[in-house]
Parts: sequence; C-alpha cells; structure tokens
Amino acid sequence: MEEVFSYELRSSAITMFTFVGLTLVGFGLGLVFWLDFRRRFLGRGRIAGRVVMIGGTLLGAGFGYLATQPGYFKKLTADDLGMALDYYLFSEDVFLRWGDVDRVAIEQDRLLVTGRSGDRYQSVVVYRGDQASLVRSITRLMPDDSP
Repeated sequence: MEEVFSYELRSSAITMFTFVGLTLVGFGLGLVFWLDFRRRFLGRGRIAGRVVMIGGTLLGAGFGYLATQPGYFKKLTADDLGMALDYYLFSEDVFLRWGDVDRVAIEQDRLLVTGRSGDRYQSVVVYRGDQASLVRSITRLMPDDSP
C-alpha cells in the first residue's frame, strides 16, 4: 500500500486575497489622484490622472505579488517515489525523486529541501508547532539508501 504525506503550508485563498487586496489599494490611491487631477487641471489633468491610476494599480499589483512570497513552495506532497512541491501562480511545480533529495530540515521556521544538485527549495513560514515531527513525517517515506 502506498503512503502519501501531504501538507499545505499556506492557503491559496489567503494568497489571492492579499494579492487582490493590495492591487485594489493601489487602484484606489490612483483613483483618488485621478479625481484630484481631473478637478485641479482641466484637460491635461485627466491624462496625468489616468497615468497615476494605472501606475498605482501596477504598484499595488507588484506589492501584492511580492507579499505572496513568490519562489517559496506552498504545499508539499510526499509518497514512495519522491516529493512534489507546489508553488503559486507564476512558478512551476517541482517533483524530486528521493534519490535527488539530499536533506530535509527546518531552518529559520521554513521547511528547507536541498537537492543533490545543490538546488534549495524553501517553504513559506511553517507552523510553530512540533517542527521535528513534520520533518520525521516526510523523511520516513525516504528509502533507506537515501541520506
């Protein structure tokens, strides 16, 4: 019987909520400037206001994207073959066979998976509970000839 261990480190809904929320904040600030410029400057104020509104939206989207911690995996699924690391929107998911995994540990409250090729995969901040138990749950699925 195949054993599967799966742990989601952060909900995708919270990530999308943060991204959309900060994008809306940027849009709202841009909208306020657009209204102000439209009232103050006749003609050219509308163009400047639109530029500021678009800039505010892009700035909010940029900060929203950075707040979601791109580059950190959100979900780990391990079975007898290896482990799958699921990322957010703009990153590809990774599957590592157990022979490619060098070490699984927790450093600075993040789950760290190091590959034999030197690649490092970090999670978003893990829970503050029994972190050693989380590592044991993953490493018990590793074959005996793996470190």
